[in-house]
Amino acid sequence: MFRLAFAQLRRRGGRYFSLFFAIFASVALTVSATALTNSLVSSVNDLFAKPYENADLVVTVSAKNEDSFAAFEQQLATTPGVEALAFDQNFAASVKQSDGIYASTSVQSISEGPLQWRPILEGRLPQGPGEIAVTTAPGAPEVGEHVSIRLSQNTEDTEVLVVGVVEPAAQETLGGAPFVVASPDALMEWNSSGVRGEFRVATSDPASLEAASFSDATVVVASAEGHVDKLADSYLGQRDRYFLLLAAFVAVAAAVAFLVVFSAYSVLTGERVREFGLIRSVGASTPQILGSVIFEAGILGVVAAGFGAPAGLMAARLLADNAARFGIRVPIDVIDLPSSTMWLIAGVGVVMSVIAALPAVFSVCRKSAVESLSTPAISRTSPWFGALWLLLAGIVGAGGMWAYEATSDYRGMRSVALSIAGSGALVCALLIATAVLVPWLLHVFSRIVGGTVPTLQLGLAFAAKQKSRSAALIAVILAGSALSSAVLHGQAHIGTHLVAVAKGMGGTDMMVTALDGEIPAGMLEEISSIDGVKTAIAPATTAVELEDSGNFSVLMLAEEDGASVMRAGDTGAPAGGLVLGRNSPDQDAYPAGQAANIIVADTPTQAEIFHSDNYFSMIDPALATGPSTTRNVLILLDGDSNQAPDNATAQAVRKTISLFDGRYSITEGFSARQNTFELVSRITTMSTLLAIVALAIAAVGLINTVALTISERARDRYLLRTIGLTSTGQILVMAIEMIALSLPAAIVGAVSGGFLGRFVASSATNTAATAPLQVDILGGTVLAMVAGSVLCALIVLANKRRRVV
Repeated sequence: MFRLAFAQLRRRGGRYFSLFFAIFASVALTVSATALTNSLVSSVNDLFAKPYENADLVVTVSAKNEDSFAAFEQQLATTPGVEALAFDQNFAASVKQSDGIYASTSVQSISEGPLQWRPILEGRLPQGPGEIAVTTAPGAPEVGEHVSIRLSQNTEDTEVLVVGVVEPAAQETLGGAPFVVASPDALMEWNSSGVRGEFRVATSDPASLEAASFSDATVVVASAEGHVDKLADSYLGQRDRYFLLLAAFVAVAAAVAFLVVFSAYSVLTGERVREFGLIRSVGASTPQILGSVIFEAGILGVVAAGFGAPAGLMAARLLADNAARFGIRVPIDVIDLPSSTMWLIAGVGVVMSVIAALPAVFSVCRKSAVESLSTPAISRTSPWFGALWLLLAGIVGAGGMWAYEATSDYRGMRSVALSIAGSGALVCALLIATAVLVPWLLHVFSRIVGGTVPTLQLGLAFAAKQKSRSAALIAVILAGSALSSAVLHGQAHIGTHLVAVAKGMGGTDMMVTALDGEIPAGMLEEISSIDGVKTAIAPATTAVELEDSGNFSVLMLAEEDGASVMRAGDTGAPAGGLVLGRNSPDQDAYPAGQAANIIVADTPTQAEIFHSDNYFSMIDPALATGPSTTRNVLILLDGDSNQAPDNATAQAVRKTISLFDGRYSITEGFSARQNTFELVSRITTMSTLLAIVALAIAAVGLINTVALTISERARDRYLLRTIGLTSTGQILVMAIEMIALSLPAAIVGAVSGGFLGRFVASSATNTAATAPLQVDILGGTVLAMVAGSVLCALIVLANKRRRVV
C-alpha cells in the first residue's frame, strides 16, 4: 500500500503537481488573508486601547473647583485596592499659528509614572509651566520652538517652549486638532475654572471602587475595556460587526479553497478509474486502495501545507509593505499571525486534502474491476445520486431561508452572525443545485441541437457527459464568483455607510471664535460674502452649569438655524434640549434622553439631554433667558464635506478674519472627517484584498480542474482528430464547453453573492439595502470568471494538443 503510494507520487509527479499547487495555494492564501485580517483587527483595537493597557478602571470626573477635585482625588487614592492612578486633565486653549490666527486645541496633563503610556518620539516630557510637548500632527511646532498659547483667564498670550513630541491617542488623532500636553503643575496654574478629565486606575479590587460613592463632583466609573470599546465604537460604529464580516470572508475563502482541492481530487481520481480497476484485478482490496490514496493525500497535504503556511505569511508582509505602490493603503505596522493559528490552518489543509480525496475514491471503489476497466463507466452516474444531492440542496436552502427570515428578530452580533450563516447556506444550496442541474440541462439541449450545429452539439455533449467533472468546475466558479460579488457588494454598502458617518462628523465645517470679546461688527457679513461660503451665522453664547460639574460655554442654537449650517442632517438643539458635544466629558455622566436640572446664566431650569458628534455644545435659545455674548461664527462651505483642511475657501476665511483687530481662533471639521475616513478605509481595503484572494483561489481551482480534465480526455481528442475534427474545431468545442459551464455558474454566483453580501452588510450597519445591485460588479465578475475559464482551458489545451495518452 505505502509502496504503491510512493510510486504514484514519484512516477506520476506531473499528475500530482497541480494538486500540490492547489493545496499549497489554498493554505498560503488562507494564511495570508487571516494574517492581514488579524493584524488589521489588532491594529485598530490597539490604537484605542494603548492608553489603558496598564489600567483596570477609567474614572471620568468633572468638579466645580480645585478644592472639590482635591477632595475627590484624596478619596479615590485611599479607596481599598487602588495601587496606582494617573489623571489626564483636559481643558480648552488656543495655539497661535504663523499667520496670527489661533487654532483651538486641548491641553492635557502628563507626568512620569507606571501609567504614563505615551512614547516620547523626540525630546523629553515637559517639567514646568513654561514647557509643553506636542503630539505628531501636520503643522505641529518642532522641538525647540517657542509657541504662544491663549488661556481663557489671561488677557495676554502665554509663551511656552516645545521640549518634546509624544504619540497621540486614537481620539486625538481622529479629532483632527493639534494637541498639547503639559505638566500637572502647569495645568493647575493655567486652568482657573472647573477641573475635568479622567483617571486611569490600576486596582486589585475593582468592585470597591465601582461601589464607592463620591460627592461634590460628577463621577463615572467604567472598566478600561468597556471605555475602550465605547471610544472605538464612537468613531467606527460597532467595529466588532465589521471584524466579524472580515472573519466570515476569510472562512468563506477557506471554503472555496476546500472546493478547489475537492474538485481537483474528483477529477484526478476519475482519471485513475482504469488504474484502480487494474490494481483490484490483480488482488488489491478496497481497504488497501483507500489506504494508499489516504496516504498519498496525507503526504501531499503535509508537504504542500508545510510550504504554503510560511509562504502565505511572507506574502501578507510583502503585500502590506508594497500595497501603496498599487494604490492600496494598508497602514498596519506589524503583519503577524499566532503560531497556533498558523499550525491550525496548515493542519486543516492536510485534513482537507485527505477528506477531499475520500468521496471520489469511495465512488471508484463501489465499481467492480470489470466496470472500472470499461470505458463508458467513467462518466456514468446514477440519477439517484443527483436526486439525493438536490434533496440535500433543498434541506440546506430551507435552513438558509429560515436564518434569512429570522435575522430581523435579532440585534447586534447575533443578527450579523445569523445573516452570515443564512447567506452561506443559501449559496451552498444554489451551488449544489446548479452543479446538478446545469449538466443535465446541457445534455437535454445537446440532444435538441442534434446535428444542426455539430460543434455546438459536441461541446455541450462533453459538458453533459462528464457530470462529475462539470460539477467540480461549476462549484469552483460559482463559489469564487459568489464570494467575490458578496465581498465587493458588501464592501460597497459598508463603505458608503462608513464614509457617510465620517463625512457627517463635526457638524459645521468651520467655527471662528473671538478670543478677546465679541465678534466685531462687519465680520459676519465679510465671511458670508466669501466665494465658496454657503452659510454663516453668529449664534450667541451663554454659560451652563450641570449640578456638580462646573460651568461650560454653549451655543444658543435652535434646530432650524443649526440645520442651515451643518452637514449630514445635523441640527441645532431641539426644543427644551441641551446638546453635549463630543469634547464634553459630561456625556458619560448624563445619558441621552435624561432630564437634568441645569443653571443657565444663573437661572435654574430643566433640559432634556442630547449627545452630538459636534465639537461644541448647544442649547435651545428658549431656555437661555439670561445675559449672553456673540463670540462665534459657524460656517458651512460649498462642496463636499471631506474637503482638504487647507482648501481655498478656508484660506480665504483665515485671510478675512486676520484683517480685523483682536485675536481669533478657528476650529474646523475637515481634519476630523479626513482622519476618520482614512481609518475606516482600512476595513474596506481589507475586504478588497479578500475579494482578490477569493478570485486567486478560484483561479487555482479552475486551472487544476481544467488541466486534469483535458489530460483525461486526450484519447477523445485523438479519436476526433482521426475522423476529421481540425485543431480549430477542437478549440471551438473546448470554448463552447467552458462557456456553457462557466456562464450559468458565474451568473448565479454573482447575483446571489451580490444580494446576500449586501444583506449581510446591511445587518452589520443597521441600514436598509435598497439600492439595486451594481451592474459593473456583476458584469465584471461574470466576465472575469467566464473569460478566465475559457482562456485557462485554451492555454492548457494548446500545451497538451499533441500529446497522445
